[in-house]
Amino acid sequence: MYEVTYAADGTHSSSPVELFVHFANSVLLIVFLLVGGVAFASNSQSRATLYPIPAEVSSSHFRVRIDGQSTDVLHAASGYYLLNFNTDRPVTVSVTASDPHYWDAGVEIQPMRFGLRPVRHGATITFPMSADSKLMITRPGDHFADGDILFLFANPPDHSGITSKTPGVRYYGPGVHRENIDAHSGDTIYLAGGAVVFGSLNIWRVHDVHVLGNGVIIYDGPQNPHDDEGWMHKTNWHVVVMDNAHNIEIDLYYTQPELADTNA
Repeated sequence: MYEVTYAADGTHSSSPVELFVHFANSVLLIVFLLVGGVAFASNSQSRATLYPIPAEVSSSHFRVRIDGQSTDVLHAASGYYLLNFNTDRPVTVSVTASDPHYWDAGVEIQPMRFGLRPVRHGATITFPMSADSKLMITRPGDHFADGDILFLFANPPDHSGITSKTPGVRYYGPGVHRENIDAHSGDTIYLAGGAVVFGSLNIWRVHDVHVLGNGVIIYDGPQNPHDDEGWMHKTNWHVVVMDNAHNIEIDLYYTQPELADTNA
């Protein structure tokens, strides 16, 4: 969870539990600890719950298999790929690249402190993954704008009970949504697993807002990617914009690409 309090003078304090930040070639990808979503695709014999990936952002660049369930990944921006799933116990993960020689130069799984060393068979690498963990998978040297990064997030099961019929919740279900989300004071905004919002999240002069779920927000707004306009502070100008906001909770994944190609 990432909690932020903004004061009227623009100062703020934050207390991230865990945060991955990767910045390259004007592409900002920030990944927060995620909470679980509503299960839309499950297997009673499996330990994991996967979520549907809308065709607009689905990619077969990587094919991931988790305890017998196989899925494409979400192409978030540039060379960034993502897969969310829920599990309450360790799982076995296999990642198959579309290029049979993709892993010829090796593979790195971070955080390095986990000491994960995958087993490779051609285009496929296999490794264990613990519950409630976040991994970043790359080839050696793939840490710049032209590199590929696969993020895998094993989230704990969702016990919130939030559905589309939950009173007082702004609910975004699986599928693509094209809109800017303007938060109001007291809002609870929930992006279910499989939901992808193209737009901005504006938390502008409000208080007591909670943004939850396994969904994704991808910036799609008026910024000119060919000019330096990112310094401007106004609504719809970044993936998440805050101004004079108090008691804000965001447990979500979002990305702000510039000239990002989201095709497979």
